Amino acid sequence: MPYSMNIGGKDQSGAPNLFFDLKNNKLSQKGSKSTVFKVTSTQLPAMQGIAVTDLLLTHNNKGEPHWHPNAGELDYIISGEVVTSVVDPYTLQLLQYHVKPGQVVFIPMGWWHWITPISEKAHLLVIYNNDNPKTVKSSDVLQLIPPDALKPEHGLPRYFLW
Repeated sequence: MPYSMNIGGKDQSGAPNLFFDLKNNKLSQKGSKSTVFKVTSTQLPAMQGIAVTDLLLTHNNKGEPHWHPNAGELDYIISGEVVTSVVDPYTLQLLQYHVKPGQVVFIPMGWWHWITPISEKAHLLVIYNNDNPKTVKSSDVLQLIPPDALKPEHGLPRYFLW
């Protein structure tokens, strides 16, 4: 007989809640087909130190460059193909990985990265080594920088400057 859990995360016998349906926690949706579902210790209190995201992407719907200041990220490709781009902060080298089903890419904490689907659809399982990972998007940071701080002498192309 399946367990039935209450809101407090325990069943009637006092056992911890060890089950959660990812489809019950939609984090975001981009367009009609790219969707992110997430489970953390908020939904499963016994799950400490990790969070899992079910990421569904469609072609031409690339993820925005971002980083996680408090978590490393492991991307496991379930179906489809993607290019995962990662900026190495120590060498300032752009690393790009063509990733297929059954393959993984690890992104260390604090490294800029983004995922570009190259198949019509891609399905990834993203695992963080923090139960409450924070995401900092490039657009959130760039809007805070005043235009005079982004002068051509800093090496930015003219089209990048407002």
